Amino acid sequence: MAQGDRGDRLNRLAGMFQGQALVVTGIVFIVWFHRVRTNTDVFAPGGGARRLSLTLVNL
Repeated sequence: MAQGDRGDRLNRLAGMFQGQALVVTGIVFIVWFHRVRTNTDVFAPGGGARRLSLTLVNL
């Protein structure tokens, strides 16, 4: 029974780590996407037809 409890705890710990990693990855992606979208005017002036907020919604 002790091995089952240990396995459950490890599984729970891995799940918590995975959830936190997902949240952090999502935040980093949104920050990166914002920077890339903001820099489009440098490479193609007037090329970004949509506003940034609409672009994020349409991912």
